[in-house]
Amino acid sequence: MKTGAAAVALILAGMFGPAAALADPLPIRVGWVVTPGHLAPLIEALGKREAGVFKHLGQSYVLQTTRFQGTTPQIQAQAIGDLDVAALSTAALALAITNAKLEERVVADVVADGVEGFFTENYVVAADSPIKTIEDIKGKRIATNAIGSASDAAMRTMFRKHGIKDADFTTVETNFANMPAMLDGGKVDLIGTLPQFLQELRSHPSKYRVLFSFVGDARRDDRGAPAGLCRFFRGSHPRGPLVYRPEQSGGGTRYSGRCDEIAEGEPRLRFQQG
Repeated sequence: MKTGAAAVALILAGMFGPAAALADPLPIRVGWVVTPGHLAPLIEALGKREAGVFKHLGQSYVLQTTRFQGTTPQIQAQAIGDLDVAALSTAALALAITNAKLEERVVADVVADGVEGFFTENYVVAADSPIKTIEDIKGKRIATNAIGSASDAAMRTMFRKHGIKDADFTTVETNFANMPAMLDGGKVDLIGTLPQFLQELRSHPSKYRVLFSFVGDARRDDRGAPAGLCRFFRGSHPRGPLVYRPEQSGGGTRYSGRCDEIAEGEPRLRFQQG
């Protein structure tokens, strides 16, 4: 996660040279959802700690961060010009291009899930819940941070694999931080969990039970790729689309991709191994 933030900082630093320092620092408006996955609200503090990485922060550019309930609400913010860099899930990126008709460019990774040996999101029910299998989700209340977010899309994908449609359960949108209490209080029947909840989950095996997770249950998902800067950097970065090169730690796959220009109204999103 720290690597993704550093990559964004390096990209930004490389785009603004010494000439930009003569003017006021350029404000770059960045969206985020939740820490520690999204480090945008911590960049200022990290810049003081890692001055060599964020060497142009505060000189040629400054970050203005805005918290969103999920990745999909950032689409509207970009569409009306209130946001320059959006942290979008893969589903939100597709919606931004196909529905909102935004010209997006993927510039960096934020969070990758489904990588063995690293944290993966767990979808949790109460230990004494009658939900024993995914098929038991029918008729239940499911918590999500925002419809169309990375967490939400992954959850619904798993449901679809087991024949569960959206109409088969009730969706309750709420902040990630509120989900454990809502599960404890019986207000929802299933929640997605973040790293900060992992200790609580492990400490109370008689209280919570993992119904499914990414690793072993779902495919890898590179969630929260900042698909911004397209309109913003159109004029200031004439060298063409930036390439998205996340690296899977531990000798896994390295691949590159690009969200190309929209031609004839048809977006082209390409990823390839190599």
